[in-house]
Amino acid sequence: MGIGNAFETTKEIIAHYKKHAAAFSQIRLIAQTHIKNDDYCEEAEKELKSATAQIPMEDAKLVVSLQGRLHAEVLSVVLTSCFTLESYINSLGFFLLKEWDIIGLVSNSTKSATDAFIKAIDRMSTLSKWETIGKLKSDSGFDPASPPFQDLKILFRFRDDHVHDKLVEWDADRSRKHYNNKFPDPLGQFLVLSHGIFACDTYWAMIVKIHELVAVPTAEFHRHYNLKPWFDAEFETQVRQAATEYDKATKGSQAA
Repeated sequence: MGIGNAFETTKEIIAHYKKHAAAFSQIRLIAQTHIKNDDYCEEAEKELKSATAQIPMEDAKLVVSLQGRLHAEVLSVVLTSCFTLESYINSLGFFLLKEWDIIGLVSNSTKSATDAFIKAIDRMSTLSKWETIGKLKSDSGFDPASPPFQDLKILFRFRDDHVHDKLVEWDADRSRKHYNNKFPDPLGQFLVLSHGIFACDTYWAMIVKIHELVAVPTAEFHRHYNLKPWFDAEFETQVRQAATEYDKATKGSQAA
């Protein structure tokens, strides 16, 4: 539902960008020219005001509002993806250890020993749980330096910077250094649909990989439920197309 809301808002924003494409193109060109020449001055300000005057104030205000709404919707998707990943590994761990008895813990030890082992895992951080469960039937487990676990770390790093916010020294390259350009800088930059897709892709890739590592088919755990982030394949295709169209329509506008 969250990605669906962001999808609908994205389509509205795209429609407005297309409506005023000529004005946006002119604004970008003026800004890029003066930035390149490092000569922003009163004349540049006049040129920009003249170009922006082509866009009715009502439309401009609406797009600003929509952009803020999109950011909030995508942030909700990102945070929900993290919450779901935490819930998933908790449920899957119990399922594998107690119901499937995947390592013979129940059949080969006492109830108190089984409970103590499960409680020990329960006290771990979410990322540590994924690593630990991933090694129950695999010597190697997840590769922490490669996707999807590498993306999981980035996802939770971004989540922690919002949920457990603390004072940090501002860095112009924070997006690159902290999130490997998967997410924007939380200070002054907006989330867009493609960031929500990254969160959804990371969530689903982790699920596919964990079931591969423990050698338990997803169907055995999911049963008849659809735990994918998409309603169906058609909806997924539409969302990805909208994200590409948005990036194309707005390319350079935020930087300018």
